[in-house]
Amino acid sequence: MIKLKALLKNYRFYICLSVLLGSVLGTVFIFPHTFLRIIDSFRDFGLSVAYYFCELFYIPYDFRVTVNDVPGYMGHLINLPNTSSGAGLKLSVYWSSLWNFETLRFYGVRLLNFLYRFSRILMVFLPLVLLLIYFFHNYFIPHSLGLNHDSRELQLYKKLRDFFFVPVRRFFASLCSYLREHRAFIYLFVAIWLFNFNIFAVIVEFVSYYFYFSLSFDFLNIYKQVYKLLLDLKPMFAFIPLIVWVALALFLFHRFRKKIGYQVLNHHERIDRGYINATGQVTMICGEPGTGKTTVLTDMALSQEVMFRDKAFELLIKNDLMFPEFPYPVLENQLKQAIKHHQIYNLATARKWLYRKYYRFRSYPTIHRCFEYDFTVHPMTYYDGLKEVYLWEMLDNYVRLFFVYVMESSLLVSNYGIREDNVLNDIGNFPMWHSEFFQTDERLTAAYSRQAHILDFDMLRLGRKFVDNNRKSHAFEFGVVVITEGGKERGNSLENQGLKKDDSRANQKND
Repeated sequence: MIKLKALLKNYRFYICLSVLLGSVLGTVFIFPHTFLRIIDSFRDFGLSVAYYFCELFYIPYDFRVTVNDVPGYMGHLINLPNTSSGAGLKLSVYWSSLWNFETLRFYGVRLLNFLYRFSRILMVFLPLVLLLIYFFHNYFIPHSLGLNHDSRELQLYKKLRDFFFVPVRRFFASLCSYLREHRAFIYLFVAIWLFNFNIFAVIVEFVSYYFYFSLSFDFLNIYKQVYKLLLDLKPMFAFIPLIVWVALALFLFHRFRKKIGYQVLNHHERIDRGYINATGQVTMICGEPGTGKTTVLTDMALSQEVMFRDKAFELLIKNDLMFPEFPYPVLENQLKQAIKHHQIYNLATARKWLYRKYYRFRSYPTIHRCFEYDFTVHPMTYYDGLKEVYLWEMLDNYVRLFFVYVMESSLLVSNYGIREDNVLNDIGNFPMWHSEFFQTDERLTAAYSRQAHILDFDMLRLGRKFVDNNRKSHAFEFGVVVITEGGKERGNSLENQGLKKDDSRANQKND
């Protein structure tokens, strides 16, 4: 009761209710034939279905299918015949007159008359247009009023913005927010206008003609169905103003060109990945200052990380297919729990975790200790044509690949900051990475963005270390190492002047 009172006090409720009432009144007074049209469409549907079953089961009938009839209240289309024979006659006349000399001469005369009139209008209005352009140009030249002072044009814009644009934007934003909370208004509005524009009737007529055509194969009346469709849509095209259709066309054009743009970007991304695959394990980028070396390096690193996970996913599927009856969700859920409780944090601990499971199974083999895999029914080995793979050998690879794939930490290790915006989608089944570079909204990335790990160069040194007893010296297992300004890391001759090759710690002369 309290919620109803609050709803009735909201002015937006009355606005939405008024729009709905106006739509209903439009149904009654502007589209009066809509009710007759929906009734006729259901009549056509019933007769078409009856015809379908009577023809299918050889049942005698004495009714006439009306799906090809055009009701008189629907009117007609100007210069468009309502029968296929009439359309054929019109088309033949059109083609015969299109290449006629008299037709070409007529169009030529009309074109010359248009150019003559247009040139006279242009000669009259061209000086006026140039004068207006000159005055507008002088008016909108910025006039400097000093620091912290708005120009005359900016002051005018701010007044117009505060007086008109800001209140209108706030009103519509508030109304859209209210409609998102009360979607019943949207559904009712859409349903009413779909009814007004005969969209429901068009759908019913399409299904009716499907039942009729599936057994009659009446190709001659396809034109009449197109003619009826245009008549059904005629109220919509007549009611909606031209500016709305132009806006809709621009919106669809924008969506279309945006889609093409993303396709081009993704195509170039695939080309980049092909180039990365064609290079070696180590790639060095050299060039003059300011040529974009770091940009290219970052782009390659981000692509390489996505390819790294994709390769792990590909190998997971390959191992999965060796034993298709194995209950992988049971294993994956246990792995997720072990990762969550920090029992698994690298490849070594993943293998150690599986070995404990294997030793328990080997000491006392049961289905429960084999992740609910019924090894008494299904095989424990798989022959791939070259070698025989034992189940626990496959699981050894599967566990480590799964850890590599689902690990939410960055796979980049770099000596400069790199942000990545990949998202791991996990709703209970197998998790999947969303690694879209171009269509992700940058305003939403702060919640799940992660940074590359800081590179400790002792991770890459096999011999002497720069820091004694460095705990990170053997921490690197897998990933993508990214180093920028590698030459500067080595130092120059002046900086390396006092270094000795026989020093106990690593330096630029013995590293």
